[in-house]
Amino acid sequence: MKYLFLITVLFVLACNNEKKEDKNQPVTEVAPGPVAQPAKEASDSMLAYIFADSVVKALNNRDLVTLASFVHPEKGVRFSPYGFVDTSATAHFTTQDLQKAKMTDVHNWGDFDGSGDPIKFTIERYFRRFVINANYLRAPKRSYNNFLTHGSSLNNLKEVYPSAMNVEYFYPGFDKKYEGMDWSCLRIVMEPYNGRLRLVAVVHDEWTV
Repeated sequence: MKYLFLITVLFVLACNNEKKEDKNQPVTEVAPGPVAQPAKEASDSMLAYIFADSVVKALNNRDLVTLASFVHPEKGVRFSPYGFVDTSATAHFTTQDLQKAKMTDVHNWGDFDGSGDPIKFTIERYFRRFVINANYLRAPKRSYNNFLTHGSSLNNLKEVYPSAMNVEYFYPGFDKKYEGMDWSCLRIVMEPYNGRLRLVAVVHDEWTV
């Protein structure tokens, strides 16, 4: 019995030592989890939201000088009244254009949906109708690189700006009687330039016929 007891004790001690050695072994064969890409995406979206909010604030304040400081130095900025960005008709400004511009300046901003009449407005009037028609900084929904809704017209933003990022500010509607057909959104479109985000387009969208 004495020998049996000693054998049992030695066996238990050996097992404990084996477990301790296992804990001390480095676990080099386990691959790290996929954290790099999501972290980068989160960082990109955060920078995009901060940049877009700054642009919208300048638009709300009608501060063309500050707005000009955000504009892409080579591509300029285009304003589109609808989701379909017509590069042959919509208004386009360089940084220098906006620095010199006044809210009373008249431009052709494209054509009205439905009638096809030219949108020949002052900057002030265009902003009120197609840019700051709502307080987008308080929009109930916003998204990064994702379109929350669309009208009957084609949304060609990705085709016109394939390498751009965008932040969309979205109001699903303002009056219940319209059952969401009075939705409105503003898209701030940006591209990186020399390590910083730069504004390339301000796109308004709404229900179109």
